[in-house]
Amino acid sequence: MFDYLIPMLWATSAVMAALGCLQLTRLIREEQRSHLDQPPAWTVALWPLVKLLQWPLEQHIPDSLRSATQRLLDRSGLSYQFTVPEFICTALALAVSFTGMFLLLGSWAQINLPTWLFAAIFLLSGAALPLKTRDHARARGLQIVRQLPVYLDFMLMAVEAGINLNGAIQQAVRHGPPGAMRDEWSRVLRDIRTGLSRKEALLSLSDRCDLSEIRTLVSTLAQAEISGSGLVNTLRTQALQRRVERFQRAEKHAMQAPVKLIFPLVVFIFPVTFLVLAFPMLIKLKDTL
Repeated sequence: MFDYLIPMLWATSAVMAALGCLQLTRLIREEQRSHLDQPPAWTVALWPLVKLLQWPLEQHIPDSLRSATQRLLDRSGLSYQFTVPEFICTALALAVSFTGMFLLLGSWAQINLPTWLFAAIFLLSGAALPLKTRDHARARGLQIVRQLPVYLDFMLMAVEAGINLNGAIQQAVRHGPPGAMRDEWSRVLRDIRTGLSRKEALLSLSDRCDLSEIRTLVSTLAQAEISGSGLVNTLRTQALQRRVERFQRAEKHAMQAPVKLIFPLVVFIFPVTFLVLAFPMLIKLKDTL
């Protein structure tokens, strides 16, 4: 009978801890998320822990970490899914969850794991989300640069048909290919509908993307609006320039390909080729000797 007592106590403690966490999450002040999208689906199980961590830690996040995290969220397109405290506490919740899981597995298997292993698990699992988000932001920036000429062509056709710039952006979003560029133009329209001027929405786009191509486009559109020059020529010039730059980047990557192939050729392909060629000669030499 006593053999089942300890597992029953562990199970009861786990259930009571879970119920206590749920009760605490009800007591914690919920942040207004009416202006935000739903967080990613994989955070559903972590969200109570995220809110528990956010409650005491939100006021102690350094300003430098806040600004760096906000720039990362803007570049990765996650600023409408996470606030800065939520993102930081999600990374911390991942670290706590993985470390606790390994601690429970070690105690269940009766293995004495070293302390440095738990520290390494905590650091690696906590850094996984920021590193993954940074890679996503970099890939998203490349996708924006590739899709920008296409959307400029859609906007150019709409302006040539007599539609203003806001309507041209709306037509480009409606008929353009899906991707990061569509999401950014959709957010520009979303900012305009919330009360921002078109110039402010475009400047916000430039700050979010942090790309030279977007900054050049926004400054050119702002200059054209101030000087009263035609948008048709401005958009046509920008579309042509972005297309030429995209072709030049493709040529650059094509010229870099032979250089990047040197290492795998020397390390992997050449030794295997020499081995295949030398093996029959070694067999014949062995037979003659």
